[in-house]
Amino acid sequence: MGAAFVLLPSIAAGNLNQVHPVPYIPVLLLFAGYFFLVRHWGWFLAFALLVCSVRENVVLGVCMFGVWAWAENREWKWRLGPLLGGTAYLILTTQVIIPAALQGEAWRPAGYFTYLGATPREIILTALTQPGLVVNHLLEGQNIQYFVLLTQSMGWLLPFGHWAVLLAVPDLALNLLSDNGGMKVLAWHYQFMASTGLFLGVIFTTKRVLNWLNQRHGGDVAPVLAAGFVVLCAAHWILWLQPNSFRRLPYHDSLVRALATVPKDKSVIVPIRLEGHVGARAHYSRLGRFLDAPEYAAQFEYVILDANERQYGPPITQEFFDMFNRNAHYELRFAETNVFVFRRIGGESDWKIPPGELRP
Repeated sequence: MGAAFVLLPSIAAGNLNQVHPVPYIPVLLLFAGYFFLVRHWGWFLAFALLVCSVRENVVLGVCMFGVWAWAENREWKWRLGPLLGGTAYLILTTQVIIPAALQGEAWRPAGYFTYLGATPREIILTALTQPGLVVNHLLEGQNIQYFVLLTQSMGWLLPFGHWAVLLAVPDLALNLLSDNGGMKVLAWHYQFMASTGLFLGVIFTTKRVLNWLNQRHGGDVAPVLAAGFVVLCAAHWILWLQPNSFRRLPYHDSLVRALATVPKDKSVIVPIRLEGHVGARAHYSRLGRFLDAPEYAAQFEYVILDANERQYGPPITQEFFDMFNRNAHYELRFAETNVFVFRRIGGESDWKIPPGELRP
């Protein structure tokens, strides 16, 4: 079952896809779950706090340990500890820490539910007073496809046969309720909390099925069922493993030489594919800024264009290329295999629009 979990599409994808802190969630959450099972209060609290520190929404899943404990009629500390402690932690992060860090900017998750409102309060009130909007959204084809693909390698209904699935419910609900399509992509980083909770539900439900089979037929079929899950998860590799992503581009050397053309201490705007190579610079951003924030983008001294790019936008059309090639304020410094480097004439910007004012 451990091997099956590692091969679970939404888990395996996160270890190959985006560099992100969320791969810590399954490790810390499973430790918290283990100490919850063996009823070791101190270690449970320690790992519950650690997993909550990964991301603000994780605490909603940790609160569900309290509901699970309630369902099992445990001691009151197991019931109220996660619920009250989690609520306090949620209030602290969303009302104190995040607003202080944002320094007046809007909290981004509020923009994931635009059909319900613009602020967390408005979103919650609309969902409660107009449930039809929520139901219609949940029944959209994208949501149904996402739910089927997410649970398919886990036997669809098996995750829901035990209270452990409660750990997945808040994150799964957020993904389904959101109108941000990225939250429904299995190969992205939004699935770690939901997938871990769902798979815990599979493990406990499978144990119940095994007990029933052993009583009815005898023998030990646990290895067979576990191997079946490994095969089932491995068979869905197409959802997360894309071999083309690991092949060197035919024009790789041209991109390297284009990057070398830009001095390391100069500001630069690059295609999304190259962002990781310039992330240590004081001033950098992505090409899309020329479309959504042109005055901001015009401050950067160097621009790299990759006309071969077909996966990430914006597309380098003739019109987009001519924004620089026919612009008297830019000079062409590099051209090779449809990779171009332009330099803005006039030296470094005075940064009237501070780089930190817009997200990279």
